[in-house]
Amino acid sequence: MDTSLTNDIIKIFIDKVLLGTVAALFGFCLAKILENHRSRNVYYQALALQRVETCRTLASKICEQHDALLDTFDTVSSLRDNSGNNVSAPDLERANSSFKDFLRNKRSLVPLAVMMPPEVMQAYNKYSDDTQVVGNLIGRIIDGQEENVEPDRDRLDTALLEFLATCYRAITSDPLIRYK
Repeated sequence: MDTSLTNDIIKIFIDKVLLGTVAALFGFCLAKILENHRSRNVYYQALALQRVETCRTLASKICEQHDALLDTFDTVSSLRDNSGNNVSAPDLERANSSFKDFLRNKRSLVPLAVMMPPEVMQAYNKYSDDTQVVGNLIGRIIDGQEENVEPDRDRLDTALLEFLATCYRAITSDPLIRYK
């Protein structure tokens, strides 16, 4: 009887060790899965925060660019209204300076494109196309090549509002669901 009791105790001990090993392995695997899930969420959260900050920075820079373009627009309009084709050198220099500010601001936006969400990139491309058309027209007016064409200020304002609305939607949406 002693032997069967010893054998039973050994079986129970081995059974408990195996169950403990299985439970420990299951716990380890579960902890690994949870840790991977948490770290992936932390990564996506950091990415989402970076995209939100990029949208904010981009919207701010676009507004600066828009102001420079409108300054040029207003300068060119007032020059054409006041003096016809006789534009003084200081006035022409002021228009050129505003136009160069517009182009410089436009070039400063390129590095932000990497972190833009796709819909913001599409809205930016549309805004950029619209401002490019008007910007080119203003540039030709400054150079004296266009005389009877007036740039469309409403087109500029509409493009800016559409872009800012897209940025707002990108900032306020749930980025963890959309960008996984």
